[in-house]
Amino acid sequence: MRYPGHRPLVIALALTALLALPLAGLALSRTNTPSPGAATDTAHARATAALAALPLAFEANTGQHDPAVRFLARTRSGILALTPDALALALPAPREPAANAGNSEPRGVRPELPAAPVAPPTLLRFAFAGASNEATLVAEQPLPGIVNYLIGNDPGQWHTEIPTSAGVRYRGLYPGVEVALRGAGSGFAYDLHVAPGADPAAFAFHVEGAEAVRVDTNGELVLTTQHGEVRQGAPVAWQEVGGGVREPVAARFDLRKGGSVGFAVSAYDLALPLVIDPPVYATYLGGGGNDAGYGIAVDSAGAAYVIGTTVSASFPVTGGAPQTTFGGIRDAFVAKLNPSGSAFAYATYLGGGGNDFGNGIAVDGAGAAYVTGETGSANFPVTAGAAQTTYGGSDDAFVAKLNATGTARVYATYLGGSGGDRGNGIAVDGAGAAYVTGSA
Repeated sequence: MRYPGHRPLVIALALTALLALPLAGLALSRTNTPSPGAATDTAHARATAALAALPLAFEANTGQHDPAVRFLARTRSGILALTPDALALALPAPREPAANAGNSEPRGVRPELPAAPVAPPTLLRFAFAGASNEATLVAEQPLPGIVNYLIGNDPGQWHTEIPTSAGVRYRGLYPGVEVALRGAGSGFAYDLHVAPGADPAAFAFHVEGAEAVRVDTNGELVLTTQHGEVRQGAPVAWQEVGGGVREPVAARFDLRKGGSVGFAVSAYDLALPLVIDPPVYATYLGGGGNDAGYGIAVDSAGAAYVIGTTVSASFPVTGGAPQTTFGGIRDAFVAKLNPSGSAFAYATYLGGGGNDFGNGIAVDGAGAAYVTGETGSANFPVTAGAAQTTYGGSDDAFVAKLNATGTARVYATYLGGSGGDRGNGIAVDGAGAAYVTGSA
């Protein structure tokens, strides 16, 4: 790190404070007595969709933030600050459900509730390892919007007409290697641009603020934090050959001695530029109770399929899911997120009246999800004609297949005898046959 010892703390405190601020430059108005009914709901849905469609905007720091920050962006997941030698990311803690969450208050009415303690945000810093002191940050793709900070009653302390851009590029970070950032769904993404003859292995970063850093079996970089996991998708790399055709290059995360993270790539044409793109997103997945994810799979398009267990009757299941109602003590869940992590393709409960645990998941080439776990439910939603439709004992393993849209169970079956049985892992072959492992 090239900043004084107090500087990262100052940036962290500034990011924490910014989490409490509304989106800069966006004026929100509220009427005291909104018109109820379908018209209000439609307008609200339109406004929400319009906000979600806005591109991520990087605002230049003209004095409104800590001097170390060059650009700042407010994603729908948190706040991203760019300094010459690092990216700093602040993710707010999940909100506790309101005490009257089940009440049907009219839109626009805010009941008085006792203040709830606010958990501190997750603060992550990705510090570039061995980078040049001469790196510069340059705005790319200017946006028409501007940002104004009209804070306090002294106009001399206001900051106005701050330019915004859709991207920022680090130049001169490493010899022949630049980093370009842009918005991606609810978060952000970055690309590594490697000039002909340059060494992509020169790029590396240290992660500060994570409890653990690992690469999972799907090649994703997983950062464990106090409030959940932050994931960077398995990197993809390519070179543009004749006619603008992208020639893929094999790439993976490389965990190095000393704790830094970089990339390793297979042989490629050193006479052509190389691009490495690891998708980045971070999202919470759960309801008002305890939720745990135990397995994940990724399809060829980059969509993530998650299986786990929930005790939340408010888990965010989607309309048209095979099971939209919480079944019992705890249910398994299956969810699919789009490649950017900005929305659920589907999310469903999977369980009966007892304890149900989802442990393993696999995806076939058509996008169907195959899951396994353990159930204590005599009324687990098995399908007619399944291999085992009768509950076998104290606990049974289960195996289920969801169709590609997540709207139906293709099949669901018990798997067990009179004792305790558990499904831990699952794989699928090209013909759609499922292979399950576990304990009995």
